[in-house]
Amino acid sequence: MRTFISSLSAFIVTAAIAVPTVAAQSSKASQPDQIVVDAKTPSAHAEAARQFRARAADLNAKAVKHEAEAKRLYSNRFPVEHKQTAMANNAWNRERQAAIDARRGAREAAEQAALHSDLAVELLAAR
Repeated sequence: MRTFISSLSAFIVTAAIAVPTVAAQSSKASQPDQIVVDAKTPSAHAEAARQFRARAADLNAKAVKHEAEAKRLYSNRFPVEHKQTAMANNAWNRERQAAIDARRGAREAAEQAALHSDLAVELLAAR
């Protein structure tokens, strides 16, 4: 019982240390979202649009890499995997899904870039 309590307390201390670190890393990953909150001027909207376009280009590049890797993995499958799919190594399927997710993220980022470009133009026209 004593080792269980000491193990549990060690786990809680480790979790308490790790949670703020993970939260800090996830806040760095969403930098364009932070600019969107602060975007109230045409220049801020133009900057947000630029960052979203850069994010879209980065995600499209990642999608191309994932698609190429999925194609390579799919073409190198063992013959038994074609007949018995339960025995298949689904690494190619994970790569294909990663490519789909990257394309979806790129499309959403491009939509946000277009939205912020339009907002920048509207704010400039309203002056």
